[in-house]
Amino acid sequence: MIGKLLGHRDLKSTARYAHLKKEPIQRAVKEIDLKISSALAATKLQSRGAID
Repeated sequence: MIGKLLGHRDLKSTARYAHLKKEPIQRAVKEIDLKISSALAATKLQSRGAID
């Protein structure tokens, strides 16, 4: 699944990059999570009329 998200047609392409360090990936996931969570929270507030 990760390979498809990255646009890889072949599992070998994904495997080539599988050895990369996890820390930068985890940091990126946390950053994306914060952005998505913030956007969802803002949407909830807007739908409740709390924000114009």
